[in-house]
Amino acid sequence: MIHWGFGKANPTGGMANPEGVIQNYFMDWECPLPYFKESELLRLKRTWQDAHYNYKDKYPELCNGFYKLQE
Repeated sequence: MIHWGFGKANPTGGMANPEGVIQNYFMDWECPLPYFKESELLRLKRTWQDAHYNYKDKYPELCNGFYKLQE
């Protein structure tokens, strides 16, 4: 399984997150797909299409959720 973490870390100035945990950075996440060459993008899309796992119906695309907004 592959987990992506592609984005920019931004300093928070020591502010707490909604759970009350102080974090030094927050992330602006990006969908990495625009950065791939077309041939590699097609390979990734084919791999994703053929993938089998329990949550694929919830995450049917390579970039989901807030990543989808960046695609």
